[in-house]
Amino acid sequence: MKKFTLFLLLSNIFLVSCQKDVALDPGTPGGSDNLLLVKTVSVQNNESYTTTYSYTADKKIEIINITGTSGGLSVDNYRRFYRDAAGRIIRIAIKIPPQNGIETDTVFMDVHYPNATTFNYDYTVQKISVSGFDVYDSTTYTYNSNNQITEGYTHQYNPILGPVQDLRFVYSYDAAGNLVKLEGYNNASGPMELVVTFNLGYDDKTNPLAFDKQEFLVTGGNPGSSKNNVTVITFTDVAGNGDPQVINYAYTFGSNGLPSKVVTTDQSGSNPVITTTFYYQ
Repeated sequence: MKKFTLFLLLSNIFLVSCQKDVALDPGTPGGSDNLLLVKTVSVQNNESYTTTYSYTADKKIEIINITGTSGGLSVDNYRRFYRDAAGRIIRIAIKIPPQNGIETDTVFMDVHYPNATTFNYDYTVQKISVSGFDVYDSTTYTYNSNNQITEGYTHQYNPILGPVQDLRFVYSYDAAGNLVKLEGYNNASGPMELVVTFNLGYDDKTNPLAFDKQEFLVTGGNPGSSKNNVTVITFTDVAGNGDPQVINYAYTFGSNGLPSKVVTTDQSGSNPVITTTFYYQ
């Protein structure tokens, strides 16, 4: 189940793989016709899940809603983005279905900026509540000279139990600005240690969501946050000493230059092929 869940995560990365805070001018959709991505439908075996995208009047992403099943499990996920007058995301509301029969509260993530003009947020804070048990996350961010996030450090704690664990994510880029490597660390076993790595490859085509200036917040920092479309991801479970898992993406493009379909395959052959169709308007 762990491997299947990972495959599902990776299979969705291309839908949210967009450029960092140095993205294209916000409000300018990609493609020759300036179309907005409004829906994707993913099909695997006899199951499917649909992702819909809603926008504000000035064409900034406001709601992403996923409904459907995969591997017999609900993948429902609702995210709403609240912005200030400058168009910066200041709060994110996240709702997921019950986990193991336990209802989860809506999670609110608040985004802090060091001044009134920058789009480089310096930290985020969120509270996760499950059946009366609260966990607080606070994440600080480090940037390079190109305004790309190079590190996110998360401290998780419970008001009663104290620290839960710390997480550290390190991001590396190529000369074109694409995220080519993500390293994940945690201190679950005591010392902070490397537990997972993602290595990514891209095409030279425009990602359909790459026009939003804060797509890194929209994606939640998932691997693949770049202006082009991910064509291959190699995942390595360093802590588990497992063999690398390689996910490939084969695209078909429309006359507008944007993806019209993508077929996602796991080279190991142990997971179903996923075919996703894109809809624009």
